[in-house]
Amino acid sequence: MYIKDATKKWKQKKREKEEKKQEILEKWFPFRKLSEKLQKCIMEHQLKNKWKQKGDVNVENLLRNLPTDLGNNIKRELCLDLLQNVGRFRSWSEVSLVHVCDRLKPVVYAKRASIVRKGEPIVEISIVLQGKLCTFSSKDTGSTSNVSRESRKDLLKEGDFCGEELVNWVQDEPSSKKLISNRTITALTKVEALVLRTDDLKDIYNQKAKVIQAFFRKKRIVISGRNGQTPPGELTAPEIVVEGINSSVPEIVVERQ
Repeated sequence: MYIKDATKKWKQKKREKEEKKQEILEKWFPFRKLSEKLQKCIMEHQLKNKWKQKGDVNVENLLRNLPTDLGNNIKRELCLDLLQNVGRFRSWSEVSLVHVCDRLKPVVYAKRASIVRKGEPIVEISIVLQGKLCTFSSKDTGSTSNVSRESRKDLLKEGDFCGEELVNWVQDEPSSKKLISNRTITALTKVEALVLRTDDLKDIYNQKAKVIQAFFRKKRIVISGRNGQTPPGELTAPEIVVEGINSSVPEIVVERQ
């Protein structure tokens, strides 16, 4: 009888502990934006693998506790649509942007942390998942404790970007130069973000360029067309291919760091 009661209490305690972890996960704001199927996969992994989670969930400790494939699916659901509204990413196919999503790294900025200062190189694109960033122009001091209402009007919140000018810069500028920030960006609150670093963006773009060059060489495309006539319409360059997706060009898998 004693053993039966002890077992019952142990199971009850275990169930309460699991429910508490699930409750903490559900309170994480970006979790609510995920599909029900993906939410279920995360919870099942959480229970099956007994996460050693202490305190609140954030994007950094969440992705650290998940398999790479599951983490990539989270980044795709949170950021794929957002990336389609950024600079030249608008002209990239969804397949190429999937590779961008997979290269995103999770970061957590403490309140008042400096993301970039005016005059410093921009080294990454940040996608805000939770929290607020504040940008300061050259006339501002950059202090969050003494900023006028006028200078605080440029706030970045969930779904906003900073550093997106890197997309054009990587494609247009010589690698020897650096893109310098003309503003200071500071965390107004604790901020969770996914970032794409310059080296990762360059690598994706270079891989994309190699695929296009290889495709053109193989097909021996003549821009002017036969008989001196220009082919109708513009040429559509092939995109980087994700394994399992059909394409007219050879499959290529971008190496992940």
